[in-house]
Amino acid sequence: MQFREIPFLRLTVPLCAGVIMAEYLPGMTPVVAIMAVMALAVMTLRLFRRSYLNDLIYGASLMLFLVSSGYLDRTIEMQRLSDLDTGRQEITIRLSDYPDRGNSGYSVRGRILTVEKTDPAGGQDESGSLPGDSINRPGDSINRPADTITRPDDSLTRPGDSINRHADSMIRPRGSMLLWFMTDTLPSRWKPGDLLRVTVSPVRVRNNGNPCEFNYSRYLEGQGIRYMAFFRAGDITGYCQGKRRTLRESSLVTAHRITDAFRRAGLQGEELGLVTALTLGDKELLDRERLTTFSRSGAMHIMAVSGLHVGMISMVLSWILFFMKGRLKQVRPLIIVPALWVFAFITGLSPSVLRATIMFTFLQAGNLINRPAAGMNNLLASAFLIVAGHPGVIFEAGFQLSYLAVAFIINFYTPLCRLVKPGNRILNYFWQVTAVSLVAQAGTLALSVRLFNIFPLLFLLTNIIVIPVCFVVLLLAMALLITSPFPPVASFFALLLDHLAAFTLGFTGIISSSDHGVITDIGMSAAETGMLTISTALLLAALLRTSSISIRPFLAAAMILVACNIVKLEQEVRRDRLITYNLRGDKLNVRQYGRHLLVPATGGAVPAEIRKHADTRGLKIILIEPG
Repeated sequence: MQFREIPFLRLTVPLCAGVIMAEYLPGMTPVVAIMAVMALAVMTLRLFRRSYLNDLIYGASLMLFLVSSGYLDRTIEMQRLSDLDTGRQEITIRLSDYPDRGNSGYSVRGRILTVEKTDPAGGQDESGSLPGDSINRPGDSINRPADTITRPDDSLTRPGDSINRHADSMIRPRGSMLLWFMTDTLPSRWKPGDLLRVTVSPVRVRNNGNPCEFNYSRYLEGQGIRYMAFFRAGDITGYCQGKRRTLRESSLVTAHRITDAFRRAGLQGEELGLVTALTLGDKELLDRERLTTFSRSGAMHIMAVSGLHVGMISMVLSWILFFMKGRLKQVRPLIIVPALWVFAFITGLSPSVLRATIMFTFLQAGNLINRPAAGMNNLLASAFLIVAGHPGVIFEAGFQLSYLAVAFIINFYTPLCRLVKPGNRILNYFWQVTAVSLVAQAGTLALSVRLFNIFPLLFLLTNIIVIPVCFVVLLLAMALLITSPFPPVASFFALLLDHLAAFTLGFTGIISSSDHGVITDIGMSAAETGMLTISTALLLAALLRTSSISIRPFLAAAMILVACNIVKLEQEVRRDRLITYNLRGDKLNVRQYGRHLLVPATGGAVPAEIRKHADTRGLKIILIEPG
């Protein structure tokens, strides 16, 4: 593939580089802004005085402008978050999601609309409620149909209410908040787009500070969340349903209605959770143990709606529209592309679905105008559009895994398939599934190990069985939704889905329970992850492409990888320090002596925080008696 065939490479790489610079080199906004203006001026001059500038200068100016744009875009995105006081205050939020079930309650995310500081001198007690407040009277019900909290003319939405006054103590911050509703009762009537007013004490989201720990606070800030708070039913001072919902809020409501349709047809339990995850990408109905089972078996990727699902739906629609031949064949994309965008809308517009849908749209548009584009160019074009709209997405694991897998499939799937040519269709199908699984797993190997600290050895067997099942589940789910007005027919499809889901759950459970089916307790540093991915790509390029591609670049990358590992181990050998781990409210002091962690034996398993540190740094855990 020639570089001229992928022009978006010269656009996407500088943009992503600027976003990464903003993450690790903050505080350079004025300098970067001046560079952006200068680069734009040079490019503008090129439009009027072509003789003054050659292509090299123009290309450098364009690259500088894109780097600066990525830096400024990410900086602006992070500056959209406001700082809040940690005292007790009344906050109005607009719900962004449905409540999620947690260990001790429900979590819900919402965009902060207003914040009003409460008056400590006004007789407010520790619970944040005023004496005589009707919401806290014994016997009062927050859910009574006639209660003021649910009346259509509630004070939360009345014009002229204090929530809209400009002269009071209320501020209008930017950003969202993560709220924890400490109750065992599901607030089922809460929907995305609804308004909720609570009296809480916001807390800044912070990490525990353990070595090699996932940066949870940075992750939430990338999603627009800087604070969290805990509240109970007595802290709720207002609630009303939203009148107009955004595109994303409407997509979540639609997906929830589809889940209700599955439930009405007869699906329930883990089977309902699996069908919902395979069709909508919603894993809320599956517990953590079941998700771990899919991860250990190598089938976790089917739980996230991605290009696999988009490809399956486009294939089904092509079969349905088989009668469109001749000139009508050109009409097929005009039907399939909007249908795929509807599917992307229903599944919440996740980065992986957006990537696949944008790529398919570009592909079909190129075919309509007889200018087919290269797969890598379509991939990079989708990345450019997504990163330009939401720069922080490049730091999300789903985005990284999706694009790595697709990049490897585009470049190495076809050459690998050519190595073996089975004699019949069945063997050819199994070989194609095996080839795509091998290539995708090779591309995401290093990153998956870094993120999850495991590597499933039986992923080929799992994917050969699970991918066809996923395809059939999608077909049956579509049939169930179409026939939902006819309960007997929908119940029949629900019965088939129930059996398929039960089979998938049992099969993945058997694979994950194998003692030799997965490698656990492994980890990699960021440098090792990058170099292993690069060396894997170079090795595949040397083995699967023409003889003009030398193996020397792979050997060089492998040597750099080994050097990184040696440097890491050498640094750890010289360590002699005391580490204090924060373990869910408790603290544990651990002595690191060289490559050994001396962990006090407490009678239970080694905490996950310590295990993560040991796996990533290549340390050996030694249990010692306390004292």
